[in-house]
Amino acid sequence: MESAIRDHPNIPVLQLKNTILRKCKIDVSRQKVQRAKREALEKIRGSDSVQYEKLWDYCETVRKFNPGSKLILKKLEGSNPPIFDKMYVCLSALKNGFLSGCRPIIGLDGCFLKTCYGGQLLVAVGRDGNDNMFPIAMAVVQVENRENWTWFLGELLDDIGGLGTSMWSFISDRQKGLIEALKDLVPDSEHRFCLRHMYENFKMKFKSQELKEFFWKAASTANKSDFERYMQKINELDPKKKVDVETASEWLRKINLEHWARAFFPLQSKCDILVNNICESFNNYILDARDKPIITMLEWIRTKLMTRLQQKREGMEKYAGNVCPNILKKIKKQQLMARNCFTRWCGRNEFEIDHFLD
Repeated sequence: MESAIRDHPNIPVLQLKNTILRKCKIDVSRQKVQRAKREALEKIRGSDSVQYEKLWDYCETVRKFNPGSKLILKKLEGSNPPIFDKMYVCLSALKNGFLSGCRPIIGLDGCFLKTCYGGQLLVAVGRDGNDNMFPIAMAVVQVENRENWTWFLGELLDDIGGLGTSMWSFISDRQKGLIEALKDLVPDSEHRFCLRHMYENFKMKFKSQELKEFFWKAASTANKSDFERYMQKINELDPKKKVDVETASEWLRKINLEHWARAFFPLQSKCDILVNNICESFNNYILDARDKPIITMLEWIRTKLMTRLQQKREGMEKYAGNVCPNILKKIKKQQLMARNCFTRWCGRNEFEIDHFLD
C-alpha cells in the first residue's frame, strides 16, 4: 500500500479500501485505511509537527547556501515551548530578478494550506518582460487578516523598496484586511481590483447578460468618453425605479474608478492587466505542494521555481529576437489593425490618426 500512496499521494481512501479488498480479499474498515494512509504519508513526507520543530534549522540552511535570501520566522508571543505563528520567505534570485526585469506591478493573493494544521499562504507575484508570472515572496500565516497582510507587505517592501511611496502598483481580489494594509503602508500607490472577482459580486445583484457585456466594456476601455457611454448604457438597462434600491451604475460608481476602470488607471505601471491571473497562475502552479508538511512544501516550491528560472533562461538565450515572444505577438496583432489607419501631420511632433473603417 505504501508504494501505491507514494505514487499517488492524493488517492481517495475509498479507492484504497477497494484495492485492498480486490488484491488481498480483506474488507478493512474505512477508518483503518485512513489511519494507514496517514501513517504512510508521514513515513514518505515526514511528520508535520517534526517539520515545524526543524524550521529554525531550515531557515539557517537556506540563508547559508542561498546568500541574500530573507527568511523570517515568528513564534506566538509568550509561547513556551515556542508555537509557530508566521514565516516570510523571499529568495534572492526572485527578488533580484523582479527588480531587474519585471514591470512595477505586483499581484497579491492568499490560498489555503491543506495540512492538519491549516493556515494560509500569502503570495506576491510580479509580471516579467514576456507577460509571464514572476513570484517574488510568500508567507505562511495562521489566518488572512489585516495584521498578517501588514506584516507580509512590510517585509516585502523592505526587500524591494518603496515603503511609503507610489513606485509600485498592486492588483488583488480585495482580500480581508489587504485594502487596509495597503492604505497603512503605501497610501499613495495604485491598487487595482481584479475584475473577475468584482464581477462575481456584481452579478449577485445584477444578473442580466447585457449588463455583464457593458460591465466589461466599461471596465476595459482606455477612453474616458467611451467609459461614460458604456455607463450610460448600463444606466438605461437598469434605470432607477425606487429611491432605496441601488442601480447597477450606482453600485459601480460607488467604487473608486481608479480601482477598476482602465480609463482611469494611473500611467506609471505601463501595464493594462484587469484580472489577477498572475496570482491565480501561481496558485495553480503550486497546487500539489499545499497539502505537504511545511518544509516539504517550501522545498517543493523552491526547487520548482529554481527549475523554472533556469528553463526560462535557457529558452531566452536561444531566442534570437530583440522583443520577447509574447510581446512580439501583441505587436504583430496591432500592426495588422494599424493597416486600416492613416496619419495626417498637424505640425511639429503632432499627428492625427484616422481609421478608414470607422
